[in-house]
Amino acid sequence: MRKLIDRAVTSFESTYDTIQQELQESVGLLLKADKILVVGVGQSSTRARDLAMRMMWVGLPVISENDSLLEGIIVNQLKENDVVFAISNSGRTKEVLLLAETASNVGAKVICLTSHVSSPLAQLSDEAITYLDKIAEVYEQHREAVRESSAGLRGKSDG
Repeated sequence: MRKLIDRAVTSFESTYDTIQQELQESVGLLLKADKILVVGVGQSSTRARDLAMRMMWVGLPVISENDSLLEGIIVNQLKENDVVFAISNSGRTKEVLLLAETASNVGAKVICLTSHVSSPLAQLSDEAITYLDKIAEVYEQHREAVRESSAGLRGKSDG
């Protein structure tokens, strides 16, 4: 049981360390930004609006629009010190990809929140905060630790 707990703690710590590094790099870009455009479509638009509001509360220069036409106009006016924070669970949403690509083309930085590091959005972004790959990795490590511990307990009870 101790081995199971130790492995779980180790896997959670390594995941935290990875996420913390991604977050620190992203926060650094956000703190230096002259403008931050937060975008998301569908369910991700709710997350985008919530994130934008939280960023406003701490004094960051955030813009958030629900109108894709206005987002397109805004992203075309961004400069080198600006950031697009793109949210897409799949990392494949066409509208979000187009905004991120346009931001890159005008010299702005792109940070994304998405499920997989291999998604088109993550690949296009300067910084990618991904979660499903890490959750799957932690789950697999935890499952393996449980399997080993169970095998060990079965072995002890057999003797």
